[in-house]
Amino acid sequence: MVAPLSTAEANRQTALRFIESLRFGKLATDLLAEDFKGWSGLSGEIPGKVLVERASIVGSKMMPGGISYVIHDTIAEGDRVAVRASASATTFEGVPYANDLHYFFRFSPEGKLQYMAEYMNTQKTLEVIRPAFEALARLKS
Repeated sequence: MVAPLSTAEANRQTALRFIESLRFGKLATDLLAEDFKGWSGLSGEIPGKVLVERASIVGSKMMPGGISYVIHDTIAEGDRVAVRASASATTFEGVPYANDLHYFFRFSPEGKLQYMAEYMNTQKTLEVIRPAFEALARLKS
């Protein structure tokens, strides 16, 4: 007989599923609490709906080949999960992107993702991601 997962382990697996859903911008919104919100080292506080929209753009349009993640470490305790990862991708303009990331997740009592903070090397993000967002905006106009 397989023992049920602990809350911490279930939350760890949910956090990893969420990160994997970022790969092609198809966020697993079924994992999100209604009051989900986030924070980014580049943007500060981000309402959940805006975070979902931005992640969709990055994973589907800005990085059309997807984002590859390598998970280095995870720590899960109660309703909190920390993940250290590396990401790499190529923008739609052919510019390579690579960054080291740290995610912090907090979960609701129901096991839904309530809060996510993303820490990264902001210089790398400013050099590649921001210009790619601006180029996409020009294409839309």
